[in-house]
Amino acid sequence: HDALLVRNKFLGEWASNILGLNDYKKIKYITKLVKLTKENSKFIVKKIEEDFAKNDINISFKEIELKTKDFYIKANVLVENKFKLNNWK
Repeated sequence: HDALLVRNKFLGEWASNILGLNDYKKIKYITKLVKLTKENSKFIVKKIEEDFAKNDINISFKEIELKTKDFYIKANVLVENKFKLNNWK
């Protein structure tokens, strides 16, 4: 679950940069995606795809899905390393 949360944070940062959001809207957008952590990946990818489409950004569902998988791998590494550091006595 922690890794999904971190993944959504990465996704939110990535998508909000592409959408060209200002700092305030960027934080709101990231928060919104983090709140969707319980949803399945397809739902989140679809949400980002719709936001891109509304702003005439031509990035496909497939591309967003690949980004999601990349961010999940990164998030897993981060969470695992944090866990190891916290439990390393």
